[in-house]
Amino acid sequence: MAADLFSIYNNWGHYDELGDTVPLTEALVIEELDTLERWQRQHDHRFDYFMIDCLWFEPTLGYRHFRKADWPHGPDRVFARIRALGMIPGLWFSTSGGRLNVPEWAPSRCANNWSYSLADGPYARALEDGFLHAAEQWGVRFFKLDFAHLALAAKGVTRAPQDTLRLATLRLKEIIRRVRGRYPDAQFITHCGYARPNRQCLIGAPDPLELDTGWLDVLRAAFAGDPHCTDIPQTSLERNVDLFQDRQVWKMHQSGFPLHRIEDHGAVMGPTNTAMYRGRKGFRRTHLGQLARGGRRDFLYGDPTVLTDDDVRGMKAARRLFFDAFACGLWTRFLGPGEPGVQPWHGYLTGGGDSGLLYIVNSSLTRRVIQTPLLNLFQGRVLFHDGRRPALQIQPEHLSIELGPEQVALIGFGPYADARWDLPPECDTPPPTETRLLELDCQPTAGGLSAVLSQDALRDGERLLAIGEALDTDPAGPLHALPFTFGKPDPRHPDHTTPHAHRQVTVRCLVKEKELAPERQIPDVPVWGGISWVARIFDPRGACRISLEQSLDPPRRLRLRALAIQDEIR
Repeated sequence: MAADLFSIYNNWGHYDELGDTVPLTEALVIEELDTLERWQRQHDHRFDYFMIDCLWFEPTLGYRHFRKADWPHGPDRVFARIRALGMIPGLWFSTSGGRLNVPEWAPSRCANNWSYSLADGPYARALEDGFLHAAEQWGVRFFKLDFAHLALAAKGVTRAPQDTLRLATLRLKEIIRRVRGRYPDAQFITHCGYARPNRQCLIGAPDPLELDTGWLDVLRAAFAGDPHCTDIPQTSLERNVDLFQDRQVWKMHQSGFPLHRIEDHGAVMGPTNTAMYRGRKGFRRTHLGQLARGGRRDFLYGDPTVLTDDDVRGMKAARRLFFDAFACGLWTRFLGPGEPGVQPWHGYLTGGGDSGLLYIVNSSLTRRVIQTPLLNLFQGRVLFHDGRRPALQIQPEHLSIELGPEQVALIGFGPYADARWDLPPECDTPPPTETRLLELDCQPTAGGLSAVLSQDALRDGERLLAIGEALDTDPAGPLHALPFTFGKPDPRHPDHTTPHAHRQVTVRCLVKEKELAPERQIPDVPVWGGISWVARIFDPRGACRISLEQSLDPPRRLRLRALAIQDEIR
């Protein structure tokens, strides 16, 4: 089951009722289906599953009822159209009943007044009934389980949390087994709340991803994490989110999960906070990355209307390439010196030197020549890249490739080293071609750091990239601290679409003590999960002073970096 190839479209990110104010409606889903039908008709590109994501239900009625106000005709005709287009319906479920308030479930209500206990009262039966109703009445066969709080008992129940966790886990697994017993083609994946909360998302954190691999006896795949920024500063938010998922899949694989049983959240595109307001920016690289990590599926989230016909053709070609390799029996492994982001380069290799595909990333801010031996390698070709086409050298059982800062390439080996597998390059988010570290003497100030850049520090064609990073310690605290996340937006605030991160940690460039406006800042949109760094690009054309200030309370240790950046053509 778990090795079968499949594709799925999920509409989360086209709407967002958690970090944004865009609701899920029947009209929105019909627009998505119209777009996917056009893709089938014009491009012969289709998905196996169509999943409706979170908060579809009527809060006081439970899992048998869609929200009346937003689904005036009910869900039946939408599910019928999904099936008519040759897709299998999928549906999101709140594992512990978050965002529901059903009176009949009151005996299962937890003390947080948000969750229901799977270990106590009627809720477990109601959840199983919801699964079965969706399967029987709507034809749902793909179940996404989210919002889990398995260690919470019902109000008034005195029991060790470990016992509640054990009982809830056993009960949920039994429910999934019974559903799959009646519907053998039913698939389940888990999302938020199943892994223990710790610091594992932070770059350099030694903490493992604490999720029991024993869940795989009932699941198709387990979740690596929502799309976030990573703690490695870069010049593109889109590339930074790709790096986060590269690293999360690596972390989860290190914790014992096979790559093909990891759900990395696919490619999330669209106009909402969850999608970081990216629209289609960086789509081709992001879509290729989720194929290359070895999940053996093609997972598209968000707003399909933002993608161009060229994007659809590229998506189809990328899926055809990887599904061909998977169907030939090639499997994926991680390749590289260690943790993505901490180490300057990493890759995911499907197959090997004789026949394979290598997705290879330079995550650093400097140009690098990457060399690696590969058994039986005699033929290679760059099939995909962003920025300028990288130089590739192949000799017997050895590969060398020069990648610019933040650049990615896909290399085909053996039968895949052929022009017929070429993919359209990523053109709308080109990485810088060159960077270099600038000489800087940073001095502490009351709120941060300050440094002077000399008249001749920048050469012709170069601009200033100034980066501020926050560490989770006070300014005179330990030197080896983990990153500190700040700048999370509040969706209830009327100014929630402004990137507040730059107000909390601010990089400024002053020429003759007059503040210079940045050409660009990263992030340039709100980041729903927060960020541990900010960056701005300036063109000072002479001597200047760089300052790094903060309004964090309490103050944190800050780090300032300044680089010359060249040929970032947009």
